[in-house]
Amino acid sequence: MNSENKSNLDDIQKSLSPECIIYVYCKNGEELKRQELYLKGYCDLCEIKPIKIYKDTGKNFLDNKPNLKQLLLENKDIDIIILNNSRLSRRFEDMFSIADICEENNLRIFSTRENEFIFDEFFNFFKKTQEQILNKEL
Repeated sequence: MNSENKSNLDDIQKSLSPECIIYVYCKNGEELKRQELYLKGYCDLCEIKPIKIYKDTGKNFLDNKPNLKQLLLENKDIDIIILNNSRLSRRFEDMFSIADICEENNLRIFSTRENEFIFDEFFNFFKKTQEQILNKEL
């Protein structure tokens, strides 16, 4: 591992909690297993302990993901590790709903592909701007 990768890994380890929840989603079971193995390996590399794993299969909308809903509603004050943003949903409305629940329950969602938390300041700015446009405040 080169020094830049080591530095990035150190930064990630510092920003994540020592325990996390893993969430995997895919349309089929084989890919689901690959994602789970990848995320477990990522947690091992970052020295993070997954305490629970939630899985969903099927269509990529929040309404079709009962385990994601359960994860969001029954947990508080913990980081959630996912492969990438699209594992949550591909609809803006769903993402805004997920962001609201995360804020209420102090949940942070970390994308391993982007190496960052997904509901950052830009996302919140975008959400507020959209709300203002819908309410014709701009």
